[in-house]
Amino acid sequence: MHLGSNLGDRRVNIVRVIQMIEESIGPIIPSSSFYETEAWGKTDQEDFINIALEVEHYKTPNQLLDMVNDIEDKLGRVRSIYHISFAFAAFIYRPAEMLS
Repeated sequence: MHLGSNLGDRRVNIVRVIQMIEESIGPIIPSSSFYETEAWGKTDQEDFINIALEVEHYKTPNQLLDMVNDIEDKLGRVRSIYHISFAFAAFIYRPAEMLS
């Protein structure tokens, strides 16, 4: 799963999301370091802090997307034509039962 933030205290935002993912979706197995990247596509915005992580879960892709969208909504994410969520495309569907 990929997380990115370019508003407010970006690292704090990501840490809050990671905590919410662990509480509502499942444990995080490994994660990458934080990386700062320039905005892509719509470039008149702040740079992003990004991280990639692997989450152990037993959800379908649609269930996982719904849960991630719920977390974003709880944190006040506002979606617009310029900020379309590509979260679903970032998931590699590999249910935990397939990993055993």
